[in-house]
Amino acid sequence: MRQFRFTLFIAFAFFLFAPKLFSQADTAVVSDNALGGAAKISWDSIKGNWTKNILPGLLKKSHIDLSCRNCPEVIMVVEFTIDSTGKVTAYKVDSGKKCGEKFPQGLEKQYLDYFLKLTFPPDLWGKRIKARLGTSLVCG
Repeated sequence: MRQFRFTLFIAFAFFLFAPKLFSQADTAVVSDNALGGAAKISWDSIKGNWTKNILPGLLKKSHIDLSCRNCPEVIMVVEFTIDSTGKVTAYKVDSGKKCGEKFPQGLEKQYLDYFLKLTFPPDLWGKRIKARLGTSLVCG
């Protein structure tokens, strides 16, 4: 009888805590390069649109002219937390460099604005994505 109660207790505990354990696994930080399937396609489309249509305007507005001599990179590494409705609920800037210097606060806000206003597609819901945003030149 004692063994039956113990087994019943273990089974009950598993059913009680298993959903939390599995949902935590879904919120592990994933690099945008490590995404797969539909999530990768969606992220690449979103980031590609930002890189092609938003970033050039930000650089021009901030008077940033990329060149190997003066400004080889404008890069920010940021971790986004996307909730179950497709909205960014939290973000953390890990690093940022603008022309070899610390990323200015105003430019940081402008970089993030597009992503913070966006409703992400369902295949990105509930994910934490670490992304490298910006551009850099290969100078040699």
